[in-house]
Amino acid sequence: DCLMEQYLETEWHFQREAVFRDNLKTIWSTVDSYLTALCEAPPFEGSRSRSQAFNKPTACYFEQSAQYGRYDDVHGYPCIQRIFIGAIYAAWRARYQRGDDLDIEFGHFLATPVRITKQGPQSLGEIATAHQAICDAARKSGQEDETYKMMVSYPQVVLVFDRPAQFEGSAQDDDGILNLRKVAEQLTVLVMRTGAPGQVTLDDLDSHAVPLERSDAHGVDVRRVPLGVAVYFIVDLEDLTKQRTTPKHDNDISPHEVPRGFDRIVKNDPRTWVVAMMECSASARHDSPRAVEEAIERSETYGSGASAHFDFEHEEWSHHWRSGYGAGS
Repeated sequence: DCLMEQYLETEWHFQREAVFRDNLKTIWSTVDSYLTALCEAPPFEGSRSRSQAFNKPTACYFEQSAQYGRYDDVHGYPCIQRIFIGAIYAAWRARYQRGDDLDIEFGHFLATPVRITKQGPQSLGEIATAHQAICDAARKSGQEDETYKMMVSYPQVVLVFDRPAQFEGSAQDDDGILNLRKVAEQLTVLVMRTGAPGQVTLDDLDSHAVPLERSDAHGVDVRRVPLGVAVYFIVDLEDLTKQRTTPKHDNDISPHEVPRGFDRIVKNDPRTWVVAMMECSASARHDSPRAVEEAIERSETYGSGASAHFDFEHEEWSHHWRSGYGAGS
């Protein structure tokens, strides 16, 4: 029973992360209605606004040079390559050993994506100014509460993508599959202080910095580093602030089946969900949820030394990519 409970709890976290990943895929690599598109005036309106600026340690700004520029004025086409979120997520996820260590509650993630349109900021200084305007609008929105807050580092530091993801064969494994870890090692990004008050410093990036190759960097506190280094820097920066204390689970990413006869509220907490599933298993009902059947099979195959027909592995971001960081990333 203990082993089965362990499998069920792992399943609870696994399903929620799967929903979270799908949400990120939609937000980062589809059309502008799912992200912030920065034009002449910074937008901060609509039902999605609170998840854009809150519960994230930074923002990722995509300049025109890093986008599918030919679609900029065509409604309904994505402008940001999916490889960016794939590489960012794989590096972010690699900092954790188990799925239940991930903070995926209430939109929390490494960053929010901001696409700069042709009418948007044209220099690093203008991006910093626009970011401060977005932060000011978020603070005035009145949307901060117990679960949605602006993190300490968010106004102070941003990532700026100014180059497309072009790797040819250098980031591929021997079998031709693109390795996201290699992508994060080869793709560079600008880490920039915005000038907002705060204690964030970029000094730890100096040993990893490569030439800026920007004509607008004079007087700007900015470093160009590999994407993987930037992701780890932001993760460590968030850890130093010790600000995230999520009090509860986000019910919007809990898709779990609930046994017939139980209130659906049990799916919102791993403990109550596992209890309900164990009771269902004990009654040997013919209509048991799939998770119960899989947990039983996992327990039986573990005892016999055989392999189950399934494992806790998420689908890759593309059939032509792999994480490169090991299981779970």
